[in-house]
Amino acid sequence: MFNDWLNLYKRIREGVTKSELTCPECSSGGSVDFQYVGSAEKRIGYLDIWCTSCNKGVHFSRVSIPEGFSLISFDDPDQILVARIPNFEQVVPQEGM
Repeated sequence: MFNDWLNLYKRIREGVTKSELTCPECSSGGSVDFQYVGSAEKRIGYLDIWCTSCNKGVHFSRVSIPEGFSLISFDDPDQILVARIPNFEQVVPQEGM
């Protein structure tokens, strides 16, 4: 399953809309959301991707944030933890990947 989340990451970077994304865990269409968090100046940070239906997702750290994508600044922890990104169950790579 983790590889399917990697494929979602690639599609997000290509600029597909949220409505075009399907959850690899529960197959729910249009329920995948994501948020970049990082430095607006350096455009480096992390990306969380999650499903609003099954509450599973992934966390990718140390990613470049493409121009044109919104981000939450590291300097705004309240927005990161409370207002935008839910406490989702993280999908992790399986041993041997």
